[in-house]
Order: sequence, then structure tokens, then C-alpha cells
Amino acid sequence: EMAKAFEEFRREVWIMSGLSHPNVLPLCGFCFDPCCIVTEFLEKGNLYNYLLEPKNTITWKTKVSIAYDIA
Repeated sequence: EMAKAFEEFRREVWIMSGLSHPNVLPLCGFCFDPCCIVTEFLEKGNLYNYLLEPKNTITWKTKVSIAYDIA
């Protein structure tokens, strides 16, 4: 299944290279050995971990706004 994984990686790079939106983390680069996608550094980490962190209290309005931006 290495061929399938590599094809998925190539597709992700292709998709990210065509995106330009303030709510999407821009693609800075990529490499093949190992397969890595390089993006800007996010000081607060990724959204998933941020949302799971108990110390981050997020209002319902903010959660809806985040969901809207993702969609």
C-alpha cells in the first residue's frame, strides 16, 4: 500500500498548492524522503489539540465561527 499512500500524499500537496485563503494554512514546501508537508509554524499548535486543551475556554459563538470557517 506504499503506492496508495504516496499517491494520497501527492494529491494532498497538489490540493494544498492551489489553495489561497486566510483560513487555510499555506503550503510552504514538501519533500519525498520522508514524505512531509511543510507549512507555517502555528504558535498555539494545531486546531485539534487546541480544542481539546481544557484551559482553552471557547464560547459557543467561537465554536460555530470555527466550524463555519472550516466548512
